[in-house]
Amino acid sequence: MLMKLLVSAVVMSVLLAGCGKSEPTVNVSGQANGAGVTFTGKSLTLKRDGLPAATIGVDGALSIDGKPVDLNEAQRQAMRSYYAQVQGVAKKGIDIGTQGAAFGAHAAGEAIKGVLSGNSDQIGDKIEAEADTFKHKALQICDQLATLRTAQDAAAHLVPAFAPYSTLTQHDIDDCRK
Repeated sequence: MLMKLLVSAVVMSVLLAGCGKSEPTVNVSGQANGAGVTFTGKSLTLKRDGLPAATIGVDGALSIDGKPVDLNEAQRQAMRSYYAQVQGVAKKGIDIGTQGAAFGAHAAGEAIKGVLSGNSDQIGDKIEAEADTFKHKALQICDQLATLRTAQDAAAHLVPAFAPYSTLTQHDIDDCRK
């Protein structure tokens, strides 16, 4: 469920990018208790029920509850890899969100054109076909989740302090396509 919210929030973050922010902040809260993810483009903060916040920097640095965790080079690389995968999902979401906004504007224009010309059935079929193409593009985010999970699991294995924060499951990956 949290991953579905992450994908949705990332797609919607295009609104922030459209307002001139080069690095949108994406906040995803999966539960009323504040558990979730905040991604700024420079850091990633994970919040889990009953745990202090864990923040990962673009350089792979990890801090938990504001305190740096000592990492060797292999551990830092694992955290960088995890961060890069989250960043990839976010960028894909922004790209797809931008395309979705353009599609929405185009679909609205086509619908109005169809009503005014009396060809609303033909226009409806055209918009539906374009919507299917867009849906396929949006599902590309789901394709990246398996790679994200691999990076997450490697980081959790190498950095025991990170393990409680690694909650992406195969069920989440499967659920993304539903």
